[in-house]
Amino acid sequence: MHLESETWYPTGAEGSLPFHAATGRISYGLNLDGKVGASDFTSPDGEPGIDNQLFRVLGCVIGYRAPDGVEYIFGPKAIVDSAYNRTMIELTGVDSLLDDDDVTVTVYRGLDRLLTDATGNKIMPGGSQRVDMRWGRPFIQHYRGKIVDGVLLTEPGEFIFPWMTLRVPTYERLHDMRMRLKLTASTAEGLIAGYTDIETWYTQLIRNDSTHHLSNGQMSALSLHKALHQLADAYPDPKNGANTAISSALDVKFTQVFIQHPEAAQANGAVRK
Repeated sequence: MHLESETWYPTGAEGSLPFHAATGRISYGLNLDGKVGASDFTSPDGEPGIDNQLFRVLGCVIGYRAPDGVEYIFGPKAIVDSAYNRTMIELTGVDSLLDDDDVTVTVYRGLDRLLTDATGNKIMPGGSQRVDMRWGRPFIQHYRGKIVDGVLLTEPGEFIFPWMTLRVPTYERLHDMRMRLKLTASTAEGLIAGYTDIETWYTQLIRNDSTHHLSNGQMSALSLHKALHQLADAYPDPKNGANTAISSALDVKFTQVFIQHPEAAQANGAVRK
């Protein structure tokens, strides 16, 4: 009971077991701070200064590793199976999918199931999604961006997105989020990167997985919580100076849908300011 209570209400006390963070130099991600630091990674294609300390925390945790880690399996499955996780991006003001110096990116949450092929494993373009204007209002967000050589690049901004794996609705929060997505007429693939709010991330983890499910992936919530704070690299607490967010990146794949908007007046009133 003591460990269970400590998991839900961490005190920061030192544990008796060591935690092994990833020590490699290669990682996916973006250069969030515009610098090349000693703890930064290099991307697989040779870009220096990659900020992704969350990968350093999770890189050696079996539950997050391919091909059979519990989080690696059930995370992507939840995106497909649960409409709660239905995140959409809409591009407006686009003159060309190859080059455009000013586009607007709007994020919504959808309400409907995904269109798949006969196997149920491949998401097909051409489906439709209604915008969730009731419970999804907090997830409606706007960003400025541009398209360079077919790649969408957005300016940094606050970003929240719905996340649920085992029927417990939560959300994730990224500070200074930016997108880098390769665009085609039917897909958008690439990275969403930013500084993950640590307490939001941790709360999502223990609410969705519980101690039982964490053990399936040999994950210690307490060890992860301590490592997150030790490797946090942004947004210091004004009271004690400790960083409250950690650099991170999401590997994302979007498939084209037709977004069904409600009446314009209702949509305008639902936009998150």
